[in-house]
Amino acid sequence: MGPGRLRIDLGAAPGAGKTYALLAEPLPRHEIEYHGGVFPETDVAAPPETAVGVPVRVVG
Repeated sequence: MGPGRLRIDLGAAPGAGKTYALLAEPLPRHEIEYHGGVFPETDVAAPPETAVGVPVRVVG
């Protein structure tokens, strides 16, 4: 893994689009070494690829 990158946004005014610009740029995915294996970093914000069925009982 290489060195990190520091990004400084100078548009501090409300409505300057700081949050939109931050969320619009894709985040790099890293590989993590753990106990001799290499695994892809998990994207926790992505929707799950497989839906787990949970039985629900409607009462009322």
